[in-house]
Amino acid sequence: MTQPGAGARRPGAAAGRPRRHLLRWAVAALLVVAFGIGAWVLSRAQHAVDTAMQGRGGAAFDILVPRPLNGEETGRVNLLLVGNSFDDRGHEGAALTDSIIVASMDLATRRVVLVSIPRDLWVEYGDDQMKINAVYPVASSGTAGASGLGDSSAGLTALSEVVTRVTGLRIDHHVLVGYTALQEIVDAVGGIDVVIDSPDPRGIWDPASGGLRLANGPQHLDGRTALALSRARNHAMEGFEEPYGIPDAGFGREANQRMVLGALMDKVRNSPALANPATMVAIFDSVSVNVRSNLTVSQVRRVYDLTSRGGDPASVSLLGDGTIKLLRDYDNRAVGASDALVPTAGRFDYTELHALVAHAVAS
Repeated sequence: MTQPGAGARRPGAAAGRPRRHLLRWAVAALLVVAFGIGAWVLSRAQHAVDTAMQGRGGAAFDILVPRPLNGEETGRVNLLLVGNSFDDRGHEGAALTDSIIVASMDLATRRVVLVSIPRDLWVEYGDDQMKINAVYPVASSGTAGASGLGDSSAGLTALSEVVTRVTGLRIDHHVLVGYTALQEIVDAVGGIDVVIDSPDPRGIWDPASGGLRLANGPQHLDGRTALALSRARNHAMEGFEEPYGIPDAGFGREANQRMVLGALMDKVRNSPALANPATMVAIFDSVSVNVRSNLTVSQVRRVYDLTSRGGDPASVSLLGDGTIKLLRDYDNRAVGASDALVPTAGRFDYTELHALVAHAVAS
């Protein structure tokens, strides 16, 4: 006897199968999109690695495996961070390194100290004498007036040797950043937060830096403004109000550069924007064009791990502590020196500078 309903399809069974098929197709499509985005990001990342690290950086996915930095066996790693305008060739001398900072990291405490070196410091390089900002273009391109990248490895190696002589710090790795990269990376992470603390109650005004005007107090900076602040040094321009707010010209600029770099480090450590594939691609594209380094990808990850768990970086200027000046003006037409700086202890006597830096990184 046939049971009632035997052999009959359950209500909704036919409709259920298409829905399950649709769900499987939707999942498959999402996986394809996800893998496509991943491949897109990875390909951009690999291009950035190959270009910025000149084919010696390894694979992009090595970012997952941190490896030791040079010098870790000593308990301290020193990175030379150099900025110039090689990515903006519209003017002569774009390869001059107008921002020279050593980031010294204590591996035990994770403390980072940023040591600024004034671009006008008069130094010896080879058989010549020149401002320290000319060492890179002379070594990489053969002339201080170079506007291009040149042989970045030769330039950074030469500058590292001179910086070691000046500061007493061994340079373990170097990074050259074009100014365009700073602007684009700051924008990619959503801007940075700084506190303007100018001795002038009006804040900062510098017409030569794109009309930079900032009031004292907390400020949120986009990439263009962060770059302008890093380059501003109270340079007067005919037809404009006198600039104000950056004491000691170049030294004030160095302090602002350290502040911008510290704020960017803090933002990178905490920015949710880095989870956005489009943001990462924008950063990779900027790095591939505007950055050169002897770090590998695995070592970049190690730097991130070390700095992400530390506090805000400390900073020091080779000018001294405000009561004793360790550098003085130097002009000597016989050797081509104009508006340069040398140690007060002697033209190439860096003993006092070594002591200042050693105390700063050990404190």
